[in-house]
Amino acid sequence: MICPERTDAVIILPCKYWTPKPKEIVTISIINKSTNLVSEDPEKYIIMVDKFLEYAEYKRRISFNSKNNWKFRILFFKNQKVSALINYCKLDEAKKLIDELLDEVNIQQSQENKSDLYIFILSNYISVLLHLEKFEEAKRNIDIMENILKTPRKNMEVFNRLLKYMRMQLFVLHEDFEKGGQYLNELMAQNDNPSQKGYLLLYMGIYHYKRREKEKAQKCFDEASSTLKAPHSIKMIEHYRELLDNEIYEINK
Repeated sequence: MICPERTDAVIILPCKYWTPKPKEIVTISIINKSTNLVSEDPEKYIIMVDKFLEYAEYKRRISFNSKNNWKFRILFFKNQKVSALINYCKLDEAKKLIDELLDEVNIQQSQENKSDLYIFILSNYISVLLHLEKFEEAKRNIDIMENILKTPRKNMEVFNRLLKYMRMQLFVLHEDFEKGGQYLNELMAQNDNPSQKGYLLLYMGIYHYKRREKEKAQKCFDEASSTLKAPHSIKMIEHYRELLDNEIYEINK
């Protein structure tokens, strides 16, 4: 930095204030077109979102009228990165980032304002807790999410489906798998998205495994594995397939 009109001094500007190199820039339009990578290629998405966040931080610094818009985008795509980290089997990193996000959004204020962004962040927090098998803490946060959603909002159907999905995961994995099966059937009837259906088939397989319906469970895992590509999903399918094989072996033995 120089200001020859006032001083002969020269200082080096810290690198966080430098303009990103053009070849390294990932813009909002590019990252918006790449959301499918969150589940299909989470490793690639994490690299892309890190580059986007660098660009977004730069834009927020130099913006005057749109600082809040860029702040919202930064928080939103950090939360998207949490989803990718979960899918990439990096649960510790996901937990660390989600804790940082919850600090940034101010939990108490977000709950009072019933923020949509907070609901999305909370849903990812619940997912992290479920995958870490912290079921009681997950249940408490699902109740918080349900309480927030008592207030009408836009896209209410989307949020209610998200809440139902969270409860389904909790019931199938921990509390009441029969009730989880009821939620699964409802969600399957409402969903025609191939990727989302793949996740439902994965949990349907777990449901049938817990009912000791091995053929049905195997069929669900086979169908899920033909759709799901994320390492975490594949790992879950392999885990339950191994349990199925071991149980079949024990019976034959």
